[in-house]
Amino acid sequence: MIASRLGVFNRFTRRFLTEGPATGRYSLDDMRLAGMCPMDDPARWEPARPAPEGPPDVEELQRHVPPERQRILNRVERPQQTFPLHEPRPPRITLDILWEESQRQGQILRLIMSHLGIEIPEWFRAPDPPQQPGGQGDEPHD
Repeated sequence: MIASRLGVFNRFTRRFLTEGPATGRYSLDDMRLAGMCPMDDPARWEPARPAPEGPPDVEELQRHVPPERQRILNRVERPQQTFPLHEPRPPRITLDILWEESQRQGQILRLIMSHLGIEIPEWFRAPDPPQQPGGQGDEPHD
């Protein structure tokens, strides 16, 4: 009934759910054994315990645990974070960057061709540098 009200059967199919033991009400003896109520009569709730102040002492807690159940606790110090946390963005692609990359790749091809003894075509031998618009090297187009 609780599962259907919470919508469990809407999210999970029944074949993946298993039926557990029937839920019953707690008796007063069960609550006394669990430490929820004191053992004396009349029945009343155990007073609320104050929260511990500060972090618990790990060594004190480990003393009460048998040695075969103790775990080795390693506190790892986190490294200092360096900023910025992400890599900087690469520069935007410009005509100059494209020209330099094409020149670099052309130089690599010229080296390979000369190493293999392949004749380098005239149009591929000496690249012209890009001209800036409005500069002295500008010529009017036809």
